[in-house]
Amino acid sequence: GTNGEMALGSKDGFLTCAVASGPAFEGAGISCGMASTPGAVSHVRWENGAPKLDVIGGGTAKGICGSGLLDTLAMLLELGIVDETGYLQPPDDLDEDFSPWLEEDEEGNGIFYLTADRSVYFTARDVRSLQLAKAAVAAGISVLMQESGVSFEDIDRLVLAGGFGSHMSARSAVAIGMLPEALLEKIVCVGNSSLIGASMAL
Repeated sequence: GTNGEMALGSKDGFLTCAVASGPAFEGAGISCGMASTPGAVSHVRWENGAPKLDVIGGGTAKGICGSGLLDTLAMLLELGIVDETGYLQPPDDLDEDFSPWLEEDEEGNGIFYLTADRSVYFTARDVRSLQLAKAAVAAGISVLMQESGVSFEDIDRLVLAGGFGSHMSARSAVAIGMLPEALLEKIVCVGNSSLIGASMAL
């Protein structure tokens, strides 16, 4: 699985925690999930009545990596295809404009297709996996803030590190409730901070 390590503090000291956010952000346990390798959908947006995909390597989409999953869920929430509870609605419950991209599964949930050939898709079970992962991260942030007694106004920056943190859309992370909306304009991506930190220490 993927651990979410967090630290909250300043020059006067830090509180830290780690949450078990599971493997979903690395594409594991997701219907068409995959690592951030060539063929992975890394970003998704809705344009002219269809999903517009960014694919690593620029070739044919083979699956969805973590950053693409965040974008997909955020997009479906914005379009109303996924409701506020996380229910992925079937085509009969939605505008017919979405029909080419939706199908109903055997349990009455929707399946959303990201590609016209329907080879890459997103299911109700995928939504649940992402809900668990994002809830773990949100809970860690909440606990750190409660224990430290700070408010969002007290925070100068929210620093995202690592490969996933560097490539995901902060707006998508906020849209699905993983990161606080109040900190959206304070988010900074720094890349491989553990390597940079080790170099500084040496």
